[in-house]
Amino acid sequence: MQASERGDDTGGLRLGWDWLSGRGPKYREFGPSDYATRQMMTSPDVAYHREQFVQQGGGAYGPNTLKFGMPWNDNPLRAGFNFTRQAVGSFTITIQERNNGDALFTLTNVTSTKSFLYDFPGVQNHERSEMKAMGNIQQEFWWYERGLIKH
Repeated sequence: MQASERGDDTGGLRLGWDWLSGRGPKYREFGPSDYATRQMMTSPDVAYHREQFVQQGGGAYGPNTLKFGMPWNDNPLRAGFNFTRQAVGSFTITIQERNNGDALFTLTNVTSTKSFLYDFPGVQNHERSEMKAMGNIQQEFWWYERGLIKH
């Protein structure tokens, strides 16, 4: 594997630092070979919605917004040392059936002050142009799963 094929090795600690410090881009896309995507694939929420997608027989599924925190499937205890899941927290999942039963998974997230504080009332988000440190950062994670739907 050549260096250009390895993908982005950015993980949760870097995502968290970029948000906190105001460094890095305000939008990041992570594809199938990227470390952060592989970390997000382990979310119990992804597993649950994968099963729901298969049970409905494919097609279009979502978008479904998933919360991160103690009363939900994925939370700080379940994520443990998976710092990408810790940093991303809540996200929206969409699954689209493609050719031959393949499925395209897309997760989107906005890392923000409000999400960091678990939607505490009265907390305001800030665009990166208004406030660099702790300003909103958008992430998108995507990958294909081959032959997930059997027709």
